[in-house]
Amino acid sequence: MLSKSKIRLDTIPLNLFQEICKFLSGDDLLVLSQVNKAFQKILCNEDESPLFEAIWKENRLNFLPHLKLPPPPNLNEKVYVNLGRLDRGCQFCQKSEGVKIHWEFQQKIYGKDSPEVKAIREICKILPHQYSPKSNDKRWWIPDINSAKFELEKLKSKNQFELWKLLRLLNSSDRMIDVAYRSLEADERNFDNEINFGESLSGNKSIDKKQGAENQSLNEQKAQKNRSIELKIMQIHHYKRMKIHTLKRIQDLF
Repeated sequence: MLSKSKIRLDTIPLNLFQEICKFLSGDDLLVLSQVNKAFQKILCNEDESPLFEAIWKENRLNFLPHLKLPPPPNLNEKVYVNLGRLDRGCQFCQKSEGVKIHWEFQQKIYGKDSPEVKAIREICKILPHQYSPKSNDKRWWIPDINSAKFELEKLKSKNQFELWKLLRLLNSSDRMIDVAYRSLEADERNFDNEINFGESLSGNKSIDKKQGAENQSLNEQKAQKNRSIELKIMQIHHYKRMKIHTLKRIQDLF
């Protein structure tokens, strides 16, 4: 048996360390991470610690029952726990009521009209996006959000921000024009295949109720195709106008 003088905290077996962490709150884990470099590596270094995700996941399940879902993509358990804690307020003003979590930017902010929220909304407006086919909500590409955050941290003046915003908007216009063209091409191909298949099924010239229903369905598909194509063409024209307008604004800056 080891004497007390030979016991070292950083020599505790990992499985025992993990068992101890099950009984510690998020604040306790953060305090523990400051005890020595070994504990900091286990609790704060996602890339080098085999127990990082497991410990913070257990903490979430034990202390934060409202966070039953796993963290969003590209968000580790530690950040997820700190964002989801109900006792933590706004990251800027520390207010606890009227706080909303913006998962895409990993921020918890007070008030829908705060300057920080307005900035996030402005950034999302200029990033390329797509619409969810079911809910029609906007969806952004995670790499675009991450690169936007990285670039914003380096901006030092309002003029730099305005130029960065316009250049991003210009890039988004090109991306969205390309997306709209590809989507238009895919829609035309898919609808043509469906309509050709429907016409082959209704090739029999005998007139009956079943054929009448099939013809009606075929006409509805053609009308749907035309509406979809018109919408995509309108989107292409919109993004082209946006590109021209953005180029003019960039020229005005100089």
